[in-house]
Amino acid sequence: NLYLLQILKGNRPGTASAKVDSVVGVAVVVLAAIMNESAVDSVQNGLVASLSGVFLKGRSVRLARVLVLVLNVPLIVIAVQGFGVLQLYLVANLLTCCCAIPVAAGVYTGPGARLLTGPGVVLSSVLAVLLVCGYGLVDQRG
Repeated sequence: NLYLLQILKGNRPGTASAKVDSVVGVAVVVLAAIMNESAVDSVQNGLVASLSGVFLKGRSVRLARVLVLVLNVPLIVIAVQGFGVLQLYLVANLLTCCCAIPVAAGVYTGPGARLLTGPGVVLSSVLAVLLVCGYGLVDQRG
């Protein structure tokens, strides 16, 4: 991933700041691109399966595929804005870290499990993101 991130890094969108000068580097970049494409494909299939199996039970899979396509439109808009790859990874890591504990608590089935409901998981995840961002803003101001 370091080769791939170094190639994608640039001062302006669409500019590359590094060259891959070895056969191993080229192979690593190609394999990293294939790995990322495979991950995106798995996420798309997972979204279709979740939508059709949970939310659209008994309806056509085609409707789930159309909804996934609609969900991808904002992602495409974000992708063409030219944000830095590192910043996008950091935002994804922030969301993952803030949502991991509420989601894990939401799937807990032991004693006291009825205390945390679906809306409680969503609310605690949103509050975790807001509190972490708020802490960062206050800490940056000194």
